[in-house]
Amino acid sequence: MEKETYKEIEKIADNLQAAAGRKKCREIERANSFYEGYEQGIEDMLRSIRQEGRK
Repeated sequence: MEKETYKEIEKIADNLQAAAGRKKCREIERANSFYEGYEQGIEDMLRSIRQEGRK
């Protein structure tokens, strides 16, 4: 394989790897956001139930 061809393939592979890393980070942020929202909703629901019990 020619050196230039190898360098081109290596550059493409590096770009693909970087794009995959960015996508992974976005997906993790999305999942964390969903989890945090879900957790907050549960806490709010429990707080509401506790307040109703005190009335």
